[in-house]
Amino acid sequence: MFFSNAKLDDICSALAKVRRLYHSSKLMKSKCAEESHIRQAIANRIESFELNKSCIIRSVLKRPFRKVVLDHLVMSNELVLELNLVKSKVDAIMEKWTRKHVMVNDISDTWSCQYQPLDYVFDDAFSGVMSEINFDELHCVITSLPNKKTAGLLGISNEL
Repeated sequence: MFFSNAKLDDICSALAKVRRLYHSSKLMKSKCAEESHIRQAIANRIESFELNKSCIIRSVLKRPFRKVVLDHLVMSNELVLELNLVKSKVDAIMEKWTRKHVMVNDISDTWSCQYQPLDYVFDDAFSGVMSEINFDELHCVITSLPNKKTAGLLGISNEL
């Protein structure tokens, strides 16, 4: 079969495009698989959290913390070895990069009505919150709790 140079060039460029498309599709397929794997891992983590929250929280709390020890600092081709100078330079860098919270007391008119005292809530509405609990109140609350439940950390059952 005889091809002219122009047709051969067209065929070569078409094959190069096909090859690029093939590699792009393989890359996209692997990215989709990776994304699917990540989504499944997140879903498993959420389900695990919903089923056993204390286990997840405990694992986070028991995670080891590593300390960072800065005994020298290299900045702009400058080597800083003196500990007090290292500390002051690190503090200065952190001061630059740490966001400062500015408290704004001016509330727009849209929200200011939300923070006004309500007429139907009396000033003494929460005055009894910190009053002492008497035995009758405690007995009433404990007897209203459901029976046959696991005791808490202190091992005290709510069954009287």
